[in-house]
Amino acid sequence: HGTVFIGQPGTGKTMCIWYLLMHMIREKQVVLLHMSTFETVLFYHDQVFVAAAALSSLSLPHYCADEWDFSQVCIWSLFDIPVGHHTPDIVWKAICYPVTAPSPSDRDVMKHFIKSRVPYLGGLPLWTLKELRDAYPLHLKYMKLIGILQNYIDHWSSAVPKGPFGSILAALKEEYGDDKPESVEHAWQTLMDIVIFHLGYAPRDVFSGMSALGQMKALHLSALEVVTYAQLQEIVVTFKTEAQLPDNNHRIVCISPHRRDTDDVVIWDIDFKSLWIAKEVSRRLAGERGLIPSSSLTDR
Repeated sequence: HGTVFIGQPGTGKTMCIWYLLMHMIREKQVVLLHMSTFETVLFYHDQVFVAAAALSSLSLPHYCADEWDFSQVCIWSLFDIPVGHHTPDIVWKAICYPVTAPSPSDRDVMKHFIKSRVPYLGGLPLWTLKELRDAYPLHLKYMKLIGILQNYIDHWSSAVPKGPFGSILAALKEEYGDDKPESVEHAWQTLMDIVIFHLGYAPRDVFSGMSALGQMKALHLSALEVVTYAQLQEIVVTFKTEAQLPDNNHRIVCISPHRRDTDDVVIWDIDFKSLWIAKEVSRRLAGERGLIPSSSLTDR
């Protein structure tokens, strides 16, 4: 009756929707695409129909079967709606099979979806270290970083970290000290380890941190400025309920799905975003009454 892929912000959920679109078009499927900031597009066999994204009165082919009978569904409805934005009624039409990939904090979409369609609930996991290392050479800033690293290593003893990559070069210098890296390959892989320690395994954060670690750390620290133990409890508890999650929760905690061995049910783990975040939370809340170890905040 529909499919929901839930995942941490920055794990490729929107890219997954685009990938599904390309695959379905190649298979000559009928697809309705709504990406909020773009026009609403209907790929109908050899024709393409376009309407402004803001329109709410669009019509699709008439469907007169029972509203709960999805056996004759013939239109894939792919949509990606930013948190807080309205989801148009057209994506829920009875003739459609809806597919979306929201973040955990987008409870409005998930509540409506689950109530109206009883969809399959799946998840996109955080990336592994191998996946991040395999993907990063395809990033637009990879070659620029390689050039900067090569020059930095060639002048290791006298080089001063500065410029757009200054914070990441300073982190590299702190890691290696007077002994320069064996190669550029070793250098950028070490940098990635440093970034993951601070920001976790969400690829968007990791790839951004590879060129702007200081800026990314500042964004994450800003989410901790007013955090209290009670708010941490709220984040963990609201993952189980229909309540809205606190703002910027994805910079403090992360979720990762896995399948239970006994019955293949999807289970969600909740943990701190990174080891650095966990240490920062512990340091800031060390004097607060009732503080519990970070491992106890993992919800299984």
